[in-house]
Amino acid sequence: MPKRKVISKTAPKRTQSKSKPVSDTSSSSYRDSSENPMSIEDIEEECSSNFTKFTTRLLKIDYLAKIFEEGNSDKYCYCTICDIQILCNNFLKHIQTNKHRNNTPEADRVLLDQSIFAYRKSTGDDPHQEFSANKGIEETRDYLEFIAFLMSLKLSYSQIEKVGFYLKDYALKKRLEFLKKFAFSQEVISKIASECFCPYFKEKILEDISVVAP
Repeated sequence: MPKRKVISKTAPKRTQSKSKPVSDTSSSSYRDSSENPMSIEDIEEECSSNFTKFTTRLLKIDYLAKIFEEGNSDKYCYCTICDIQILCNNFLKHIQTNKHRNNTPEADRVLLDQSIFAYRKSTGDDPHQEFSANKGIEETRDYLEFIAFLMSLKLSYSQIEKVGFYLKDYALKKRLEFLKKFAFSQEVISKIASECFCPYFKEKILEDISVVAP
């Protein structure tokens, strides 16, 4: 009898389940990112040897030890200033960000700068050059912002010059602490003019008149 031709039907292709791991033919650490991307947990597990662990040595500066606590694991530290948990590897990078600096109380920013400087020096990094460059950039920015503000008040160049010289003289004499302590609201300025300056000048005018009068 002639042999029957068996016509086989092509079986439908099976789609690989996402939960099924992709076989590895090259190395144990290989992963096909398009088929089965690595999770954060996987990355942390495979790279755990590269993480800096939270220890008291990491916070060897007193000020920094006050604002940082250990995170959920020894790979993390918690910044109480920014209310955020970060990897210990990113510790130094974080405290130098604008976000951390802006969240730091103004009274503590000098301590922050000193702590960054001291920490980098303790790790063998020379912070002098970068610190000086950043400080110069910040000072230039503040200067230009101040000039722009005075110009927005439609002051003449001569008036801006006088204001600048006045503040510079006070700064050199270290007499600008009043800026932090006193208010400059319209109500306060009005009271100063009417209750302080006016009585003083009125008294001076009366004294001058009495001297001139026969």
